[in-house]
Amino acid sequence: MFAQSSSDERARVDAIMRSQAVIEFNLDGSIISANENFLAALGYRLEEIVGKHHRMFVDPVEAQSPAYSQFWADLAAGEFQAAVYRRIAKGGRDVWIQASYNPVLDKRGKPVKIIKFATDITAQKNQAADHEAQMAAISRAQAMIEFDLDGIVQRANENFLATLGYRMDEIAGKHHRMFCDPAYTGGADYARFWERLRAGEYIAAEFQRFGKGGKEVWIQASYNPILDARGKPVKVIKFATDITERKRAEGIIGELTASLAKMAEGDLTGRIDTQFTGHYERRAAGLQPVAEPVVRYRQRAAENVTITEDGDQRNPFGRQRSVRAHDQTGSNHRGDVGLGRAVVDRGAGKRDPSGNGQPEGKGRVGQRD
Repeated sequence: MFAQSSSDERARVDAIMRSQAVIEFNLDGSIISANENFLAALGYRLEEIVGKHHRMFVDPVEAQSPAYSQFWADLAAGEFQAAVYRRIAKGGRDVWIQASYNPVLDKRGKPVKIIKFATDITAQKNQAADHEAQMAAISRAQAMIEFDLDGIVQRANENFLATLGYRMDEIAGKHHRMFCDPAYTGGADYARFWERLRAGEYIAAEFQRFGKGGKEVWIQASYNPILDARGKPVKVIKFATDITERKRAEGIIGELTASLAKMAEGDLTGRIDTQFTGHYERRAAGLQPVAEPVVRYRQRAAENVTITEDGDQRNPFGRQRSVRAHDQTGSNHRGDVGLGRAVVDRGAGKRDPSGNGQPEGKGRVGQRD
């Protein structure tokens, strides 16, 4: 029976030695032995570390700290220690380990040595650090907010708060609907929106939202369900870019287009009076010098031209018709206005020098092809 027990214990120890990095220390921290897994992880041969102190694997600043001294004092007193530790391998390379320091007791319960079992998690640690750095970069560039699966706000970054005009304490614990039009949140589409997110579906689009005080904000955003190790959604993170100015520009472009179309048809009400911002203000200002001469020309034409035959009163320039006009010198002109071009007798009131009574320059000036 005792032979069987001893055999089982040996088998368990062998299994641990094959799967983990193991090193033994005296109570003062000096190294007794280490297995191949430990040596491979730290890059040493056994003869390079036996008899040396554990501090050879520790950052020199940490090794001189009171916390490090207390660490070994606690182990010597029989206290178990476990955590993630940064250690220094041969050549100064960083190694991260998930480790436990286990005091070994004699028959009287007195600590006699320390055995450490460790797993090299450097790759996982570096990957996690990379992910954290990426998230930090995204957070600096975009508005970010986190919700639970019910739509309750958990946290948001400064970009989000600045975009919507809130402080964190004003939104934490409240529902996403506070940023939406009540007419939308009361409908089936909004309920379905959160059902899709809870099911793990990614959603991206342009969204209308409302900030503090009812300020309208347009965002280009993605709602990203975050999955646990089993692939089950546990929360939703939204990344967003403020596109309010772009949406405003789309409205501006539509207004400019409509205004120019009115002018082209002789509607003098086609002005651009909206107050714009940024480079759109410069564009609108640049358009006014082009548009205003057209308006002034139309106004002068409307003031000076008398229509003498029936026509479409909404667009007197749209059909050829006979008109009489008074120019600024008081001379009478008779001519035709067609398709926006005037054809006139420029000799009205002037005599032919030959004395034949015909106006000089008599003859109609035809429309140009």
